[in-house]
Amino acid sequence: MNLNKEDIKIEKAKHKIFLAQDNFDIKLPNSLFFSEYLKIIKKFGYWFLALENGDLQPLTPGQYYFLGREYATSISYYELRKVIKYKLAWGKYKKYKKDWGDLYLILCQCNNEEIETLSKILKLKSVSKENIIPELISNSKNLLEFFDDHPSYNDILYKIKVKLKLDTKTIEISQIEKSIAIKFLEQALSRMTEEQKIKFEKEIIEIVNIEGGLKYKVGTVFTTLTAAQISGFGVYLLASSSLSFITGAIGLTLPFAAYTALSSAISVIIGPVGWIGAGLFTLWKINDVNFSKIIPSVIYISWLREKYSKENSNNFQ
Repeated sequence: MNLNKEDIKIEKAKHKIFLAQDNFDIKLPNSLFFSEYLKIIKKFGYWFLALENGDLQPLTPGQYYFLGREYATSISYYELRKVIKYKLAWGKYKKYKKDWGDLYLILCQCNNEEIETLSKILKLKSVSKENIIPELISNSKNLLEFFDDHPSYNDILYKIKVKLKLDTKTIEISQIEKSIAIKFLEQALSRMTEEQKIKFEKEIIEIVNIEGGLKYKVGTVFTTLTAAQISGFGVYLLASSSLSFITGAIGLTLPFAAYTALSSAISVIIGPVGWIGAGLFTLWKINDVNFSKIIPSVIYISWLREKYSKENSNNFQ
């Protein structure tokens, strides 16, 4: 776009306004970024966004190059080095925003107990929402992928699907998360006697009566919890039930109500849960993805996603 002198003057003033906004809210954990990239994103993020969205017109060859509208040959060496660094930093931000932005927004809505639960699953030394995503990424890489770029949350779900041999065609994240929880509950139930199932079902119904205000009939609970269309409080029960078996296999205790009640019930009904839990996790090599952390994390996240979805935002507060 060719601008006259007056237009250029107006655009320069607009550029100054956006450049003055130098504390860009990345809505992602800071630790995902190199310190130099983080400084660039925070200082120029609002300006980069305005350029990309067309709220500002590019005025220099470097700005045109940043937007992919100019060849590098028309830019001075000094400006080219600077703009390349800007492009790399902003490119990283956009990738991580696409890959992890939704989950980070969920974590920002979580209460202290929920962040503590995820932190315990991931065996974090400090309890902070800022540590959850970096730890999920770290535990989702095998030895050969250690130096690769960060995987996305979708990549993690795909690895779990392959590991568990899940035959699900859906690409909806919430449905994949639920299918992982259902897989573990079905495996656990397949190892229980009919008498044990009846006792376990009664415990779930009791929790529903106390917490959910719903009515489940005897003999229908497990069919309901393993249904693909499960939603609302049912997802809470599904996640709690699956985690009560899984954590017994990995020696973990979590701090939320339904889980505490169900894991206690399991220990009474079937004794030590190791004989069930051991069947839920296959043996993993030392250099493999740490599924014992990422699978229970994903199952718990399935409940958090359900709880903080727009449909349920007023139902579980």
